[in-house]
Amino acid sequence: MKLAVFCDCEIGVIVCNVHNGKLFEYSSADMEQALNRYASYNGPSERRKREDLSGLSAAKGFSDIPQSEPNVERSSCSLASR
Repeated sequence: MKLAVFCDCEIGVIVCNVHNGKLFEYSSADMEQALNRYASYNGPSERRKREDLSGLSAAKGFSDIPQSEPNVERSSCSLASR
């Protein structure tokens, strides 16, 4: 929440547990509205993957970050309607 206030933005985080399929979410505002804005956004954006950040983490001494993501089917985690 402090990051949202500090940066004057909305923050939304969705975490999917690959082992049991549980979903956790946090948002500083309405998550559904944020997801709708994300889905309809057509402007420029910056996207980064794990590979983009692994060089940065190694340079700072964080060598324990996995270099690949687990193979998880998209359907193993889904947003439940509330």
